[in-house]
Amino acid sequence: PFDAAYVRRLAETDAVLTPSVRSPRGDDEGGPALTSVLAQVAGKPVIVSDFPGHEWSVTDGVEGFVVPQGDATALAVAMTQLSADRKRAAAMGKAGRARALKCFNEDSYRDSLLHWYARLTQ
Repeated sequence: PFDAAYVRRLAETDAVLTPSVRSPRGDDEGGPALTSVLAQVAGKPVIVSDFPGHEWSVTDGVEGFVVPQGDATALAVAMTQLSADRKRAAAMGKAGRARALKCFNEDSYRDSLLHWYARLTQ
């Protein structure tokens, strides 16, 4: 039920916002937000914050927008830009899907793990 509801919601949206902020202790997610990557697979443009890991899936102005952490004005500007230019938003969604399918697939994960195993055993 959750999976079906999630996919249905993604289909109903124009874009996905996943701004994150670093915790007061300095914690981060250790990679891109899974929500952003799933939105990209669905072909949606994303707006993320400049939180560590975003660079794995989003280049500012290509697959979506990257805004400074905690900057509500920058987030509002990015949202306005996406909603004002549907053609650009669609192109960002298409670019995001291509990047996600290339970078977050079984082969990429396998290759990455093998790379890390090789480095750790040297």
